Amino acid sequence: MNSLKERQWQLGEATIIETARELLVQKGYAETSMDDIAAHLGTGEATLYLHFKSKEELALRIISHEINSSAAVLHLFDPTLHVAQRFQLLLRNGIQRRINLGEARIERLPKEIFSHPDFVAAQQRAALASMNLIEEGKKQGDIRQDIPTLIIPHYIKAIFSADYTRLLETEGITLEIFTDHIESSVEHYEE
Repeated sequence: MNSLKERQWQLGEATIIETARELLVQKGYAETSMDDIAAHLGTGEATLYLHFKSKEELALRIISHEINSSAAVLHLFDPTLHVAQRFQLLLRNGIQRRINLGEARIERLPKEIFSHPDFVAAQQRAALASMNLIEEGKKQGDIRQDIPTLIIPHYIKAIFSADYTRLLETEGITLEIFTDHIESSVEHYEE
């Protein structure tokens, strides 16, 4: 069982991560300093450095947390739902998380974060969870058999890398319409 001090430490870390995430979304990575984060928390920079060695490490934790949360969300879906419904929920959740993180600002993070072993491991866990869902969908006939399972997560990742926020915000395309089109490109339909 975690001691009170350990729980306070974890709560402190969770609060730091959430505050830093909000600032990164608002201001961007380059414009957010550890001092800014500390000021929003009402603490000193030294407290942040007790938890994180650098701003890069903090950003890595934020991104890894979001990826892990996206993969974990699959386990929250009602297993009695059709795979197509779970796939739709997964897509919408992923897009919403990406929007919440400030898509354009994420792309400006230091390249080292994207090659860090923790980030790569989180990406692999998310991809494995997605591929398991895709395989289940293929077995049930909900997802096209002619597209290799390994390609579908990369296809979706490429779409997530696109500038779809502009599409959603300025072109009047809703999140539902956007995900419906993604789904229709991989779902199997009987003719």
